[in-house]
Amino acid sequence: MENKTNKLTLLVDGNWLLISRASVLMNSFNKNLPEVAKQQSQADLEDLLAKSICVTLSRIPVIDNVVIMADGGSWRKQLQVPVQIEGTTYKGNRSQDNEIEWSYIYNALNNLVERAREEGITVAQYNNIEGDDWAWYWSRRLNAEGVNCLIWSSDNDLKQLIQIDDNTHSFTAWYNDKNGIWMPNSIKE
Repeated sequence: MENKTNKLTLLVDGNWLLISRASVLMNSFNKNLPEVAKQQSQADLEDLLAKSICVTLSRIPVIDNVVIMADGGSWRKQLQVPVQIEGTTYKGNRSQDNEIEWSYIYNALNNLVERAREEGITVAQYNNIEGDDWAWYWSRRLNAEGVNCLIWSSDNDLKQLIQIDDNTHSFTAWYNDKNGIWMPNSIKE
């Protein structure tokens, strides 16, 4: 199969995008604020997410497709914890500020995902599947079809998905504004 070098799909890490953008509005989701203020902040955050995707699309004009990936829970949390690490939980080192009304923040992403679906944009979100799993799936599937992928995230774990498909010679790269584009070594030139 031949590489379709003119094809580049942006794989959006929706949860990273959400948290990175929500951080600028975090005080707007304080539990003590009136509901109407939190609802407006949710709408503002949803718009900020959409605008952020648009900005990235304008910066990298060769992108011709978008897949928005979002967590739908985690199948890993359902696994029995081995005796050697009892007392720990998967991603147990993460905490959320109890003064923040997180449901509004997550609703902003869910609304964006629904809007994207309605517009015909591919969305990858399903019960008990994490965004990281979707990034693996879409990058490997698209590369096998001869389509290049650019994972947009700051999750360094996703750098392990950087590759060139041996059969199609399509690549998966990793990108964010702070770190730039990370490409497979063999095509960096």
